[in-house]
Amino acid sequence: MPRPTPRWTRLKTNRPWPTRSTPWPPGSSPRKPGAWARWCLGYPDAARHAYRKALSVAQGAGLPFTLMAAHVHAAIVECLCGNAGETFRLADRALAIATEHTFPFSPEFSTPLRGWAQVREGKPGTGAAELRAAVTELEVQMMKPFRLALLRPQ
Repeated sequence: MPRPTPRWTRLKTNRPWPTRSTPWPPGSSPRKPGAWARWCLGYPDAARHAYRKALSVAQGAGLPFTLMAAHVHAAIVECLCGNAGETFRLADRALAIATEHTFPFSPEFSTPLRGWAQVREGKPGTGAAELRAAVTELEVQMMKPFRLALLRPQ
């Protein structure tokens, strides 16, 4: 009897990322972590498509915290893809929503992404200052290694 093909070998082909046929519940953005997974598996275009869908779901729900979180996750995907301009735009929008609605801890997630984007766009002084400020704001938080990795010279 032939052995079935392992799942990991099927994922390494150039076929498009499989999609889900059932819709997600309104107000949720389950595609955010899925976008990270798609990037990790080598599907950056599918990752971008997933976060754009998550943003549209979040905008349709009308929930500011969900919209802010979707923008942060989208900015992380763009950061992983190396797109500084889009990372800055998405992180800046997330920061504006967080500031407008006074969400606690939310600026600490978008500020380092803005700093990274500014460093990549040729503003190292401003970007490094934002990164260092974000690291000192939440030194005890779980995200410190991620922020310190962003400070690493390229």
